Amino acid sequence: MKVLEKHISKINIDQVTHRQYKKILNDLFDEGYSKSYLKSIHVCANMIFEWAILNNLRDDNPCKGAKIPQRVQTVDDIENSLITEKFLEKNEIQEFLAEVRKRGLYGDLEAFYLLIYSAFVW
Repeated sequence: MKVLEKHISKINIDQVTHRQYKKILNDLFDEGYSKSYLKSIHVCANMIFEWAILNNLRDDNPCKGAKIPQRVQTVDDIENSLITEKFLEKNEIQEFLAEVRKRGLYGDLEAFYLLIYSAFVW
């Protein structure tokens, strides 16, 4: 709440635009806030604007469609980072296999299933 108060307290709730809200998210991202903290801010802002709609203070929710910025890792970042997780979680495997189904080449899906469910150890 304090972060939102700092950024939008001087603007009437019915005058906050989608562009202003997206700029707030981008500014917070640039200040180094974590992704989980940005998600919390986004959820809180969404609840505030939904409350404003219910109380006829706004017609729309400027949070709708706003995406939380993500950091793009460079090759150097990947090469210099230590591998801390050895295995994918179940939901990560499902996401990966869904992408392989959509974008993979012939035989990719079977090969990845074999690798995922085998006892291959480095």
